[in-house]
Amino acid sequence: MKTEILRLFGRKWILAILGGLLLAVPWTLACPITLPLALLPWFMLWERLLEDRVSYKKSYLYLYLSTIVWNFASVWWIAGATVGGMLGAVFVMAALMALMLLLPLWAWRVKGWGTAFLAFMATWLAFEYFFHNSEIAWPWLTLGNSLGTVTPIVQWYEYTGVLGGSLWIILANGALFAVLRAFRVLNFAACKASPAEVGGGNDARQVRKATVSVRSKIFLFLLWGLVLFTPMVLSAILLATYHDQKGVAQLEVVAIQPRIDPWNEKFEGMSAVGQAELMVHLADSATTSATQMVVSPETSLPVPMWLTEIMADSQVQPLREFLSRHPGCQWITGADALRYYPEGEVPPPTARSFSQATGSYDAYNVALLLDTSDTYQMYIKSKLVVGVEMLPYPRYLKLLNSLSINLGGITGTLGTATERTVFPLHAGGSVAPVICYESAFGEFCTEYVRKGANALVVITNDAWWGNTPGYRQLLTYSQLRCIELRRWMVRSANTGISAIITPTGRIINRLGWWKRGALRGNISLQSQLTFYALHGDYLGRLATGISILLLLYLAIQTVVGRKAWGRRLDV
Repeated sequence: MKTEILRLFGRKWILAILGGLLLAVPWTLACPITLPLALLPWFMLWERLLEDRVSYKKSYLYLYLSTIVWNFASVWWIAGATVGGMLGAVFVMAALMALMLLLPLWAWRVKGWGTAFLAFMATWLAFEYFFHNSEIAWPWLTLGNSLGTVTPIVQWYEYTGVLGGSLWIILANGALFAVLRAFRVLNFAACKASPAEVGGGNDARQVRKATVSVRSKIFLFLLWGLVLFTPMVLSAILLATYHDQKGVAQLEVVAIQPRIDPWNEKFEGMSAVGQAELMVHLADSATTSATQMVVSPETSLPVPMWLTEIMADSQVQPLREFLSRHPGCQWITGADALRYYPEGEVPPPTARSFSQATGSYDAYNVALLLDTSDTYQMYIKSKLVVGVEMLPYPRYLKLLNSLSINLGGITGTLGTATERTVFPLHAGGSVAPVICYESAFGEFCTEYVRKGANALVVITNDAWWGNTPGYRQLLTYSQLRCIELRRWMVRSANTGISAIITPTGRIINRLGWWKRGALRGNISLQSQLTFYALHGDYLGRLATGISILLLLYLAIQTVVGRKAWGRRLDV
């Protein structure tokens, strides 16, 4: 029976599909139970590819199959907004992931499993780090994000960020693979390719039969347990000993959830003033004399406003009237805004031209801070959704703006800000205005707290996807931001889930999906800076450096080995 099972799981296409499915479970089913063994099919697949002397081209196809399954099963819900966007995200990212998975295979052929595992750890973390910071930013399937549904076991993210979670998953799987090989549960050949293929080493069919001593087996088993359970124990200690700072200001906040259908009401079915009045009505139902801040979702004011005319715009008037009745209160809301550049002024690459007028203008997705004064403060969203809010490298590819996906409102590449802005509070301290997609970027959010943000405010409109795992996944990323930065969060989502989240990632108040209402709660304004807030994704930078050195080393070893093999043939 064991032989039959091994033969079945020794089939390369089954290993490829199984690997993709195991990795998709935490995202699709919100259950990370498969993570301790989710990478085993990849390790086994590499081994079989080496044993069968499969070419790099064919190996890539097996790896591509695996990453397509993972991506599709995890982010299929994007099709609720755009089928083309979903297919593009799946096939492009899967192709790049499969390319990264070829590097450990190359390392195994050249120097064996140990070097291959080191190469996998370094290059995968570098890959994730790159897509947190590149022009084409897509951090969604970062392995560490998959632990957002089990925040009690990742309290140590305040030291490592989500890349620490990725490293933990890789180490735990690598240790388990070593245990299974030692106990000969996986009886595949751990061999190198032929000298003709890589320029040196033993013949690919030479299977090392050396037995593993009982002492070594026990050591490997204990090492696997240490790697798997130590972070959980550390997290339990951090959770039990964490306390908010004493003597800091408390803030009563109200989060609005207007439940305005983005497809049929947001941009055409309901007037902009009517939407503002609805939010004021919801705010009135929840505010008290002690309320100091009201938060409404991204693009709550859907008609684009010129920056010079915002305070006079009809959409803003219901909010100003509310604030006049509650003079101790401030309101943070999402909006669309426009900036005018007169002829002669050099505009940024994202600026657009008028069809029948001189000059140009930029379009923004913004957060506004309003109070009883005649001025406002603004933050411009700077991590934009690829394909919807931006197309990469606008300086060189501006003509591609016409290919942007239209989800209502402003389309094409939006303008961004070069640095983060925090909103000052009447009560003292400040908050970070984080707009939707930006909440998926850990290091990006550290810039707010280093500028003095004492709490996080997330405004989002993620209703485009419908009742799918998408909006729930984004909520878990908000929980991880709270842990990394040890900040309270107020989250206002158009159709849910709006929530108040503690610095340990626990949701203490929420409004569920597709419910209309407002929730009220108190948050604490924290000022301490975590290790991660100070140093960001240092693991990603370290992994990038190690990856460069490893690739250089492997390239040299390959060239030297081939020359040595050539000299043997000449003899």
